[in-house]
Amino acid sequence: MARRPPADHHGFFLRSLARRVVIIGQGARKCWRGEVGTQPVPVRITVAMETGRTKLGFYTPTHGVAEGASAGARALAFALYDPKIIFAGDAP
Repeated sequence: MARRPPADHHGFFLRSLARRVVIIGQGARKCWRGEVGTQPVPVRITVAMETGRTKLGFYTPTHGVAEGASAGARALAFALYDPKIIFAGDAP
């Protein structure tokens, strides 16, 4: 039987200047999909860690909102706060 890579938990908060749907994926697998707005939304996902590494993709179909009124203002879609990783061997 093939050994599966260990699964680890990732926790963080997402927030946006305007209401939008955010999708988080790992390869072809969707890990999380939810609505994010001006209040921080807690997110906890489980991902497989291959050789201690992984890649997560964050996506929203909604265009970003200007961070301010100036001509050079960045378009912001969402922000990720307070990321934490709980390794499989450390979980209670």
